Amino acid sequence: MGIPSDLETLVDRYATITLEELISADPGRAAEAVERAASLGWDLHRPRAVLLASIDPPVDPDVALQVLATVSAAARATLGDDAIVWTRATSVAALLVADDRSAAQRRLLADALREELDERVRNVTLSIGVGRSVEDPLLLSSSFVDAHRAVEVGRWAKGRHVTELYDELGLERLFASVPEQDLHDFVLHAIGPLLDHDRRHGTELVETLSMWLEARNMAEAARQMFVHYNTFKNRLERIEAILGPVLSDPSRLLECEVAIHVSRHYDGPWRTAPDEG
Repeated sequence: MGIPSDLETLVDRYATITLEELISADPGRAAEAVERAASLGWDLHRPRAVLLASIDPPVDPDVALQVLATVSAAARATLGDDAIVWTRATSVAALLVADDRSAAQRRLLADALREELDERVRNVTLSIGVGRSVEDPLLLSSSFVDAHRAVEVGRWAKGRHVTELYDELGLERLFASVPEQDLHDFVLHAIGPLLDHDRRHGTELVETLSMWLEARNMAEAARQMFVHYNTFKNRLERIEAILGPVLSDPSRLLECEVAIHVSRHYDGPWRTAPDEG
């Protein structure tokens, strides 16, 4: 005899509430949830990490309900028998078993889920974020924050339909926490005059500086840009005439390198910044 549907619904709701309390920032609620976990058959003694598969906005609410059911089924099919999966408002969450503290195991699981979702879901895009592995279930809230951050940073840096591990975000962790206006000001302070010069005159001074930063060798950089050595040298002299003596200043070079990275990879107001003067 099967479990009555209304009782099954109550059990599912109880499990969902428990899981939400596990990832909450309230230590008291999380501790109570850990105590209840055993009654639900969950083993929280193994290291775990939070995974979020989140619908990229905007999406129709009715469509979202159908998609989440599909995502939940895909997660149960790909994340392993020990994964604990539940549905949230616009995402599906899972507590992965993460015995290997390196990112490799979690990356394999995330990529497997991505492959499955790409087969099953065609009408919306979904982004996946995975937090760091934690050994103490009371720290699952921090892994949840990581996973949410990985989704948000991935979308901010690369657009929709991303699969990101918090461990692998690199500099993007820092950039995403900086207000857009501060990034705008930083880019314009570091390389704004070069961006303006290139827009006005159709030159490639930003690309020239970037190539030099990559090669740190004038002859090699000139070859990579397919220009004569003297042409490249003249461009570097023009860059220093505009920015000042940056090539011999490590701090200024680092500023320029970061600013070029931001201006290339992220959509911001510097792309259409008005000419000065």
